Amino acid sequence: MTARSKPNVLFYIIALVFLLWNLIGVGFFFTEMFAEDMIVAQMNEHQERIYENRPAWYMGNYALAVFAGLVACIAMLFKHRSAVLFAAISFLAVLISTAFNFSVGAWEYVSTADLVTFLLVPIMGFLLALYTLYARKKGWLR
Repeated sequence: MTARSKPNVLFYIIALVFLLWNLIGVGFFFTEMFAEDMIVAQMNEHQERIYENRPAWYMGNYALAVFAGLVACIAMLFKHRSAVLFAAISFLAVLISTAFNFSVGAWEYVSTADLVTFLLVPIMGFLLALYTLYARKKGWLR
């Protein structure tokens, strides 16, 4: 077992950056849940067809990804070891969503900005999971 040590200021800065990132994700999730018409109005025909034909599990998986990530960040700020588990769950859910989007060809019909977001989401999920593991190894999470 790793000896406990006090995290440095950078730990809190990184945790807050991840928290803000996940709050943005939660905001996008609620936008999709409650302002679907606004989102669909901005899509081209191909994007709308993909969006409308998503399987029922997709939004549940999306919710799991964003809320597990949010809980992971909050747990990390409270220096609780459950951050590792929630970050891993979030990353797994992000990978499932990303694989689905790739399998239906969603990548082909998005703008450059959306493509950057598509790539940034799994990267940030991986970095969150990796950082929680690092923090646990350093003894910052109890």
